[in-house]
Amino acid sequence: NACVDFIPRSKCGELINLCKGISLKRESDHLVFIKTTDLDSVDFECALSKGVNEIAGASVVILYDCDHAPSDKECYLSLTLSQDAINGNLIARSRRDGDVILQGKMTKKVKKLMCERKIPSHLRAKIPIICDDNGIVAIPEVALRDGAKGKDIRLDFYR
Repeated sequence: NACVDFIPRSKCGELINLCKGISLKRESDHLVFIKTTDLDSVDFECALSKGVNEIAGASVVILYDCDHAPSDKECYLSLTLSQDAINGNLIARSRRDGDVILQGKMTKKVKKLMCERKIPSHLRAKIPIICDDNGIVAIPEVALRDGAKGKDIRLDFYR
């Protein structure tokens, strides 16, 4: 049986395709059953405007300074940002190779931060990266750029 052989010999990140669109993937210290379609990479970029912003590629709704919460979704995170720390417009985009964020006066790789926070690799592509003209401002549930925290701008994230 493929699963019996896979379990003891697999390394982190390895996966095997099972039947009916299901895969078995080794994460750091456990195994996860995943819909094979969830492994597809997602590429999205959306300018955020005040109000409701649906980010289809990430299956997320971002409310930007708005109180009209979607009734069919649950808020999982709220961020408040400083307008003074934002240069230009905010966008939500997918993660890219080589992404870095300024945190603790150091440039940190987004991939490494997501690994440290044990975010499963198949979910990382769906986390919206919030950017301005200077680069990454925030990564929900992962990191906030130095100096970005404030009280002027509110972003609420719904799934």
